[in-house]
Amino acid sequence: MKIILLLLITSSIFATKIKFEYNERVNLVRFLFTISDYGVGSNFINLIYNIRNGENNIEKDKEKIREFKKLVNSISRNIDLYPSAKKLPENYQRWSLRVNMLTHLAATSSNMNDFKASLYSIYPNKLAYKLSEIIDYFLPVYRKIYYSKKSKKEVNKLLKYLKKMNKQTKIFLKQEKKFYDSKINIPEIKIFIFPLFKDKKVIKYLKENHGYSTRSRSLSTIQVVEAILPFDKKNISWYGVVLHEIAHFCYGSSDLIPEFLLKMKKDDEIYGKFASQYLNEALATAIGNGYVMKKIKRNDKRSWYNDKIIDKYAHAIYPVVEKILNNKESLKLDQTKEFVKIFKENFPDILYQKETVFNPLEITCSKKFNYRNLINEIKKFVRLTSTSASSPINDKRTLDVYNYKNKKTQLFVLKLKELNQLKDYKEINLKQLNNDAKNKKPFIRTTFNKENNRFELFFIVNSIGDYKKLLERIMKEDKIKEGIVYL
Repeated sequence: MKIILLLLITSSIFATKIKFEYNERVNLVRFLFTISDYGVGSNFINLIYNIRNGENNIEKDKEKIREFKKLVNSISRNIDLYPSAKKLPENYQRWSLRVNMLTHLAATSSNMNDFKASLYSIYPNKLAYKLSEIIDYFLPVYRKIYYSKKSKKEVNKLLKYLKKMNKQTKIFLKQEKKFYDSKINIPEIKIFIFPLFKDKKVIKYLKENHGYSTRSRSLSTIQVVEAILPFDKKNISWYGVVLHEIAHFCYGSSDLIPEFLLKMKKDDEIYGKFASQYLNEALATAIGNGYVMKKIKRNDKRSWYNDKIIDKYAHAIYPVVEKILNNKESLKLDQTKEFVKIFKENFPDILYQKETVFNPLEITCSKKFNYRNLINEIKKFVRLTSTSASSPINDKRTLDVYNYKNKKTQLFVLKLKELNQLKDYKEINLKQLNNDAKNKKPFIRTTFNKENNRFELFFIVNSIGDYKKLLERIMKEDKIKEGIVYL
């Protein structure tokens, strides 16, 4: 009797609570980073902001947005209080860690004043004060645009529904933990809802314009999910997204996954690399958007993910994933070949597809170019899932990034007269590039570095205009080809 009682007490202690909330502070942080072009939230957030805010207000906000970006970029890359497990090599600590830190401060504070006070515990006083001013400025803007009386009413309906679904959500969480063989027990997972209320103006715009979708984000035990309102029980694809984001947490807390990925790469040097690269999103999509929605009898007949490769891979592996979940089993190392084989069968030309050539991407440019402008031009043609940038080219830290032997595509942008800046990059065939440049015409040279198993693209141009024209030319083709293209 005592043993049974002890087991019951132990299981209740380690049972993870799932809490759905509307959190104005978390949403404000997401809103700020999205309208500042950091790519945190969806283009749906920007759409509603542009429609409801009015041209005069948007112009007025621009100066504050510039100020916010300047503050974000000034935040130290090394924050000692941040969990050491999250630290990456110095050159890879990008602005995303700064987003995560602010989001965590927003999530763990009790109110807006507490949130602003918490900034002083992490950042220098002057920086914290200026961030507080930005928060005060944009809070009424956020409330007016995203949390009107109608929106608030719909959020309450949604939260009431999620409360009813809490028991079912816990069952799905248990299945996911088993699937990933995740043994970490945490007291609570919080899911914050970002409301996107469709009024008549938004609906009218969406009928005439396509390509708008929501985006959610997993920050370990904190999930931020964008939900389109008004609330409709028949259209709750965002619920699958909730379990999709929780799947990312289970994936990241699994001891099995690193071994699984390593074995995939060993099974097939080329296709194993790509299959492992897309596995995290594909599994989360197959589970959340596929399995979960099927179980609650809300099958989503549309695409599951706004990326053709991830969507197709998720559908292809779904039968395998469904079988594992239904049998209440975990992924096993002897299944890696099956996942790689499925990927290879569905994407035989993956190596040269634009989506994979440009993801993940490391941009290295000379001082003459703004890397954000370079990235934004690429975004016009392909969805970027992971980007980082280094400059100037001849800086030792930039060279260290190149020599880090990562599998990211390396994209260089420099002027014709700056080619000599590549002299310390021993693996780059500078002799060939100098020969290509003899006729003084801007060009792009595309090569595949077999030793590092990655693409390397060299845009040798005179201006950003040349870069745009060359980029447009290669993007017109179905696949990225090795070789040279002159302007």
